[in-house]
Amino acid sequence: MIKLLSFCTALLLLPAAWAAPGCDAQHGCIESNSWELGLALGYGERSNPLREHNDIPLYLVPEIAYYGDDWYFDNGSLGYILWEDDRFSLNLAGNFASDRAYFDRWDPANLFITGNLSNRDVPIDQGPVIDPSGEDELTSFDELETRNFTYLGGLEAYYFSELGMIKLAWMHDLLGVHQGSEVQFKWEYGINFGDLSTTASVFADWKSKDLVAYYYGVRPTENLYWSQTYQATSGWNRGLELNLSYPLAKHWELLGMVRYTRLAESISASPLVVEDNSLAYFLGIGYSF
Repeated sequence: MIKLLSFCTALLLLPAAWAAPGCDAQHGCIESNSWELGLALGYGERSNPLREHNDIPLYLVPEIAYYGDDWYFDNGSLGYILWEDDRFSLNLAGNFASDRAYFDRWDPANLFITGNLSNRDVPIDQGPVIDPSGEDELTSFDELETRNFTYLGGLEAYYFSELGMIKLAWMHDLLGVHQGSEVQFKWEYGINFGDLSTTASVFADWKSKDLVAYYYGVRPTENLYWSQTYQATSGWNRGLELNLSYPLAKHWELLGMVRYTRLAESISASPLVVEDNSLAYFLGIGYSF
């Protein structure tokens, strides 16, 4: 088994690669039973759609991965291969819940990102919102309660063809924090322009009602009015991603990434959320050890 590398996906601490039976011209690879260690230095940012929460800077991004014959570890993602052939792979897999990263600067999804930590746990202030009752105190927010850490696990399947890679996964809360689930879909296609490698992706992630309610619902201690008014439902996040890499020398690459995520309507309707999207970008130089 091999791993197809993608530093830029590692920026978001999603699985930075997918299991495949062979290498191609668009990706670097590591063979079975070997480590991949790398570091990218540059500048970027991931916007934070939460009210009164600052955007997340991207300066230093590590890559830590190991792919064995039957299992892999990739920047916090853990998987075990149930079955694979030249076109298809089915795995047991787990990864961090990504939504909590917006609420806590020290969430594992942010541990690989250095920058100003002084804005962690900033209280949310709803601001000058006019409530139907006319009572401003009903729309003022107290400090948010903690959204606890959890780990998602389930099944993921990959299909490889000349038209790109398709991923479909079902993930559930393994630690019983919110009892929610995700369904993840992604189509990815890579093409080279001389030494410049590009990978474009389209993705859609369905988030269950329990998951949305836990992260984006309002607790009574945060705001009594909105805890009774906002009702979470399931919904789809959708987005686009473009990754670029250009070799500079042995072990060195110029890397670029931009990723746009449109939040589900049920999430953007939350009074905790002031933007209906999140944009991430990064440009830097990567070194593979």
